[in-house]
Amino acid sequence: MITKTTMFKLDPFAETEHLVQYESVPYKEICSLFSMMILQLNLTKLPRTQKVGFRKHLPFTFAVEEAQDALSSMTLAPSRNNVLFEIHYAVDQTQKSPILQAFFDCHFLHCPRARTVSSPRSGEFMQPTAKGVAVVYSFCMRVGLPTGLMPQIVNTPFNSMRLLPLERDKNNRIICSQALLVHVLCKLVGDPPRTWRPDAEPDPISFHPEEHADEIGGSYGLDEASACFRMKVETCKSETSPYHHAYFTNPESDAQFQYYTSALGARFHYNNGKYVASAKTLVQWICDCTAVATKGEAYRIVDMFIRANYLQVFESQPGTVAKSVGGDPLFLVTEFHSAEPSMAESRIGLHHVISDPGYKLLFKDFLSSTFCGENLEAYVNISKLTKGVNSVMANVAPLLSQTNLNMATQTKLVSVLKSLMFKAYSIYYSHFDTDSPSQLNIPYEMRMRICRAVSVARCVFEDSYSEQASGIVNSVMSSPESIRSSNTDNLSVDLAEDPKTQNTPLIAELIALIGKLGRISKEFVEAEEAILKLLETDSFPNFIHSTLYQKFLHQIHTRC
Repeated sequence: MITKTTMFKLDPFAETEHLVQYESVPYKEICSLFSMMILQLNLTKLPRTQKVGFRKHLPFTFAVEEAQDALSSMTLAPSRNNVLFEIHYAVDQTQKSPILQAFFDCHFLHCPRARTVSSPRSGEFMQPTAKGVAVVYSFCMRVGLPTGLMPQIVNTPFNSMRLLPLERDKNNRIICSQALLVHVLCKLVGDPPRTWRPDAEPDPISFHPEEHADEIGGSYGLDEASACFRMKVETCKSETSPYHHAYFTNPESDAQFQYYTSALGARFHYNNGKYVASAKTLVQWICDCTAVATKGEAYRIVDMFIRANYLQVFESQPGTVAKSVGGDPLFLVTEFHSAEPSMAESRIGLHHVISDPGYKLLFKDFLSSTFCGENLEAYVNISKLTKGVNSVMANVAPLLSQTNLNMATQTKLVSVLKSLMFKAYSIYYSHFDTDSPSQLNIPYEMRMRICRAVSVARCVFEDSYSEQASGIVNSVMSSPESIRSSNTDNLSVDLAEDPKTQNTPLIAELIALIGKLGRISKEFVEAEEAILKLLETDSFPNFIHSTLYQKFLHQIHTRC
């Protein structure tokens, strides 16, 4: 079993999840497990206890046994403003090997002395790939870890990958759209496309060491995609990658990973005036440079390219399909006639951009370049939270009206509410606290109301049976939409008058949690509307008229 516990020490509760098998663990949790393992290992550039004999030591490497020991119990507790945010993972013995294999499947790890090995092997040292380092760096930023406490490897040329994030649904499936396919395809092909040559120079890289060891970034457990855009470009240094190896740049290589930067696209062959590549080549780039969890997911993306007619089989001569050295059919990117986008396509709305994974990824990229990426991140996360609170409130009210509510249902309700409360605190400490790393540009009065709501939530409900708590619960539960209104006069559920309902500690805890959520969510809704207005009147019009968007719109149009 894999157990995860997350908590804010300012409240007497923790959110605990039991992740039974690694196959059921969401990609985001695999990223967190991997990052926690790397932090626990405390890897160094120079050898500590490794006996390398006459073999040259490779930096930031570790053995299978060390990884398994680290997975047993991993705790991270970054603190700020006297608030301790703690994450703890524990992996039992039966799940350690499958989890390590999952890290290889995600292309987070490779064996630098045996580069074609695709699974953990006793006796072979392992090393994080460029994708793995990017995941660790993103995780450190999300949890607010001071840069001075980040792993050494993130402040070296090993941190050269800008990973292309992919959104997933509640079932851990990648959310796809035509715009996302075009976005990934354009990154994969490169501008312009490039060909592989055995004498080619190493790919140029830029890594992003932080200048201030006491600086804190992060989003306290918010979405992985957001943190991928927070690298500091002003401190970039051009280096030769320590991952570079001339042989393993060959597109036909069987290396576990080949690409340490996503900036240049895949390596193609040039055949009869066409840039061609096998599915294996395309899958390798997707696995190394995007947030896919397995080669199967990468092959499904390539299959979608083919079904959308973005790729077609390359014929060296009519009726003869050209093949790679390995015998795989070669594909070329379909050429389309140039055309101008229509006015309707040019007038795409903000809500469509936010709801489409491809357009949203492009919008995030634009906002990152204008140093206001936190606005979209905050809006999306607050919107998810308020929708979740509304849905829960609508279902909790009739359940709590029952006098025979069983213990299992009470426990489940408490778990759901704790999860929402955890997300609410995450949003607050990421965007509204006075020392938030990505503080939002909202009116001072609104910020103070949110701060007061959080402060009241910390202390008002120490006595879960208090009259204040019950009153707030009743007003919030009168309707999910009551969160949007300050009028709390209409009460539909009077828990205080029902002794059977109020007779358990879990019911008391439910009252406290619902009251906290009601106060905080009401203020968050106003902030959500203010951020949306800012996006609509400022950021989005600039995005629509940007060269980045116009070029992408043209690419979308020519492939319709």
